[in-house]
Amino acid sequence: MDGEMIFIELMITINFLKTKPELTKPLKLPESYPMEAYYPTSYSIRYGEKTEVYNCCL
Repeated sequence: MDGEMIFIELMITINFLKTKPELTKPLKLPESYPMEAYYPTSYSIRYGEKTEVYNCCL
């Protein structure tokens, strides 16, 4: 693909999720994007104690 951006995804290990993180961090952004659109600028990872659900969002 010659370095062409196809998609963006979070790579998270199970061991990290077991720490029940609660964080929001900025993404390292490219100098330019392949087309004009809305792109994420940060990501969040949270664990809900009541629901026992992990929420990982771009």
